[in-house]
Amino acid sequence: WLSMDVLEHCMLCVWGPDTINEDKKSEEGAFASAQLLWGLWMDFQRGRVSLPDQKCTKGQVLLAQAHLASGCREVPLRMAQKVAGFVAFCDNAQAAFRPVQGSLYRMLYQADG
Repeated sequence: WLSMDVLEHCMLCVWGPDTINEDKKSEEGAFASAQLLWGLWMDFQRGRVSLPDQKCTKGQVLLAQAHLASGCREVPLRMAQKVAGFVAFCDNAQAAFRPVQGSLYRMLYQADG
């Protein structure tokens, strides 16, 4: 796992000696070929990234909000921010979200003034 050693070395060089939380590192265990990492299921042998079930459920609940129903023409700023943040997270596992991000950020920019 040379890449992990290189990553840790670079993190220490950039952010300093308190960057790596050793307690959390030991709690999470050794690096594995398939594991939950930064909230995403990573399978390094297959080269796949996927969302865990909890994140999928969170997305279903978020997108079922009345403000996001078909035909709704006004979305509160906070709701748009939540959707944009969720989509930004999900695009790590699903590239189909990337084109949507531009529209969401444009809405947020226009709402911000």
